Amino acid sequence: FILFLFPAFVKIGWWYMFSQNIHKSISYGPKIRQSLDIYVPNSILKKNKDKSSDSKISGKKPVLIFTGGGAWIVGHKCFCALIGKIFMNQDIIVVAPDYRQFPQVRADDMLHDVDTAIQWTFDNIHVYGGDVDLIFLCGQSAGAHLTSTLVLEHAREQFKAKRANDSTMSVVAKSNSSLESIIEGPGKTCEGGDMDDEMLV
Repeated sequence: FILFLFPAFVKIGWWYMFSQNIHKSISYGPKIRQSLDIYVPNSILKKNKDKSSDSKISGKKPVLIFTGGGAWIVGHKCFCALIGKIFMNQDIIVVAPDYRQFPQVRADDMLHDVDTAIQWTFDNIHVYGGDVDLIFLCGQSAGAHLTSTLVLEHAREQFKAKRANDSTMSVVAKSNSSLESIIEGPGKTCEGGDMDDEMLV
């Protein structure tokens, strides 16, 4: 089985090592393995070489952030070369982040790495011709687990913040209602009905 797959591995490995379409090992953080690869389409390379390109060369490209797998232990960003090449040929920029793995770190550190890589992409991908309004997330195996967990974590944080904000607004609204009943002055209604004139001082 390995012998059958070996020629394909050599072919994609050779392409990964020497392709001009890949910006390799760009740091998104200070720690080991906090780096990523960026696969850029030929149209971007052509545009960079020819600054006077005409309108046939399109503008910003969609971006796919693809987090590879490896059972949280043996994964590496170079394993994303095939998917990077496929989408790159469809005129899509692919960002393949690497991340620290077990036993060096635990799952929360892996999540932190992927989260940081995603934020780096939003902040910097325009430099490589990417459209920050067209960024998509994808993952395989352990990478899919980390990416989907991050999405759920951010959604939960936003939900909690919205619920806290709604609760604060509700309290303010109730406080304002109580204040209005006082500000309206003597003779107005309050709990228990109308106040008698004799009760007003």
